[in-house]
Amino acid sequence: LGWYENGYDPIHINSCGPHSLSELFSYFNECVDKEELSKEILQNRVALRNLGIGIARTFNAEAMSITFPDEIQKTLERHGYNFKIVKGERLEMLDYLLKMCFLEEKGITRLKDPESISQHWNVFPNDNIFYPFGDKSKIVEIYEVWR
Repeated sequence: LGWYENGYDPIHINSCGPHSLSELFSYFNECVDKEELSKEILQNRVALRNLGIGIARTFNAEAMSITFPDEIQKTLERHGYNFKIVKGERLEMLDYLLKMCFLEEKGITRLKDPESISQHWNVFPNDNIFYPFGDKSKIVEIYEVWR
C-alpha cells in the first residue's frame, strides 16, 4: 500500500512540526520518528480542520504541512511531557529564548510570518535560532518542555 493508504502524508512528514517534535523527544532519550509523529498528529486532527486544509491544499500544496499549536500541545501531552507556553513582545521573547538556550533547557519555538499563514517550528537548544521569514519573522510562542 502507498503512504496515504497507511495514514501517512509525505508533505506533512517532511514539515517542521513532526521534525521538531522528533528532535525534541530525542533530547529526552525517546526515539519517535517524524513519520510516526506525523501520522499521530493527522489521526488526531479535528475532522473539520482536515476539510479546511484539504480545500486550502487545492490552492497551496504547503497547507498540508502545517502543524497547529494545539496539535503540538496534544502530542506533547500524549507522550507524557509537561510544558509552559511563554508569549510576549519580540525582545522579551528573544531574551527568554537566549536564557533557555544558555541553561540548556529544552523546548520548541513557533515563528510566524505576520503577513501570511506561514509558520515554522524550531527546537532548542541545539537548533540554530534563525528567522525563516527574514526580518518579518516573529517569535509567537516558546514552549518550555520537561518530563
